[in-house]
Order: sequence, then C-alpha cells, then structure tokens
Amino acid sequence: MGENLYLSSLGYIVNDTFLLMHCILAISRNALLVSMMLLFSSDPLLAEVSLAQANNSATLAAQIRAFSSNSRPRGTATGRNRTGNVRDRCPATQPPLVALVPSTTDGVSFVEKTIRDRPSFWFYIPFFSTFNREAEFVIIDENEKDVYNARFILTKPPGIVRLQLPDTMPALQVGKRYRWVFSVMCNPSNRSGDASVNGWLERVAISPTLTRQLQEISGLNRISIYAESELWYEMLTTLAELSQTSPQTSTLKSVWQETLSEFGLTSLSSNQWMTYSLPKSSVSSSPPSKD
Repeated sequence: MGENLYLSSLGYIVNDTFLLMHCILAISRNALLVSMMLLFSSDPLLAEVSLAQANNSATLAAQIRAFSSNSRPRGTATGRNRTGNVRDRCPATQPPLVALVPSTTDGVSFVEKTIRDRPSFWFYIPFFSTFNREAEFVIIDENEKDVYNARFILTKPPGIVRLQLPDTMPALQVGKRYRWVFSVMCNPSNRSGDASVNGWLERVAISPTLTRQLQEISGLNRISIYAESELWYEMLTTLAELSQTSPQTSTLKSVWQETLSEFGLTSLSSNQWMTYSLPKSSVSSSPPSKD
C-alpha cells in the first residue's frame, strides 16, 4: 500500500509539473502576444514605418545596382597605366586597392557624369599608414595633359577614403571628359610597381529640372534623384555623408553596406570613412579657355 501511495503521489507530482510547464509556456506566449499588441496599439504607425524603411532600403539599393550596370560610354586605355616586375609591386592585400566607381565585367570604367566642378573621389585603401607610403592623384584632360597632379602621404589606417580636391584646382569644364589615376607608391625608385586604379568622368551642365528637384528634396530622396540622373559621384558622396552623419538610420546603413559589397568589400561593417584633403596641385595650369 505504501508503494501504491508513493506511486500515486509521484503521479500527482509529475502531472502537476507538466501542468505548471504548460501554464508557463502559455503565459509566455500570451505575454509575447500582449506585448506585441500593446506595442502596435500604442503606436499604430510603427509597423508601417518599419515596413516602409525596409522597402526604401530595398528600392534604393536596387536603384543603385541598376545604375551601376546600365550601359553607357566607357573609358579607353591610355599610356598612363603602369605594370611592373613582381619584386617591385606593392604587397598583395585582400581586399586590394579599390576605386568605388562602376565598371564593365572586364574592368573598364564607365565615363561617369558629374555636375560638380571639383567632385569627390572614393576608394578603399588597404595599406597601413605605418609605412608612410606616398600616394599620387592625377586628373588628365582629353589631350593627355595633367589638369591636377599632387602627392601626399598615407597617414590613415586601411579603410574607405574620400579624396577632396583643393579649391585651387582649376574647375572642370562643362562638356569635357577627364581621366583620373590614383596610385600608391610602394617603391618610389621604380614606379612600375605602383598599386594603381583609374576612371573617367565628364562634367555636364545641371538642368533646370534637377536644380529645382535638389532645392525641394533632401536625404534619401536626393540619393535617388542623383541615381536617376546618372550622377555617380554626387550619389555616392551624398550616400556616404548621410551614412556617417546618421549611422543609426537602418536604411542608410543597409544601402551603404550593399553598395560596398558591389565592389567586393563585404567585410567592411562600419559606416565610417576618412577624408584626405588633397594638397595644391604641382601642375602649373593655365586658366581654362572660354567657350
């Protein structure tokens, strides 16, 4: 009888335990449901805002991808490219030196339009500043003459950098195409081993419609307008600036990261970037001719 009483008591304990666990799970589910109901009932726009942010992020990222792959004029090779002996080349890095400009599948840069007289240029520089390597940035006109040519020391850690042209540089002329070359000199006595990237741009006149749009909109909408107008330099600069000044904005963070991934920079998780204010040009340029 004692054994039966023990088993009976044990059965009650087991049943009570399962009942208690069931109640706890039920309470947890109900608490979660109530919390969600309270969350959305207290702010009925919250779900809509979250969905809108996700849609904005996907839409803008898709717009930038489409812009990057659109067919448009491509640059042509010139004699400025350098190829060197293996022993004189800059050390291999992963990722390598990258120019943040779209290109074809065979690596030829498109001729990107800009409405700025002195646009910003964007790169991923993988080299450490401890070696005090010298870099060179050159802008070349259609006649293969240097419009701007300056050197500076890499003083910042590896990462995304913005090259900001000085006000002393002659303004790019509307209707003219230019080629730029950015090089890191790992062996100054043998420039054939430079790590080098290049691209093209064309200064175009801003239309009255675009002028009006830029006066009326800001933020993400401005990025979208630049993409629609195929103004890569303005679009990327605006995206980068907003990503850094508003890092808490999930849409900006997502679009910035996806844009970097288009250039193989998937390992970069920060929205921060650095600026090199470029020095005065070492080229003595004559004033631009009047049309």
